[in-house]
Amino acid sequence: MGNLTCMTPRGSSTVDYGLVSPPLFNKINDFLVGEIIPHISDHAPVTLSLKVNAVANVESSTCLL
Repeated sequence: MGNLTCMTPRGSSTVDYGLVSPPLFNKINDFLVGEIIPHISDHAPVTLSLKVNAVANVESSTCLL
């Protein structure tokens, strides 16, 4: 937290962020600020990942080679 997310010739700031509702706050797994790519954007990409519990119902199949 606290990394700069916007860099322009006029200055730098932290203006990009992720929002979650209060019940999801304890599900935050990670929040990352990526590298700014010059000539693409003056904003850094931000990634917010959540921990979730999910059940997958997958049928098994056999593959013969």
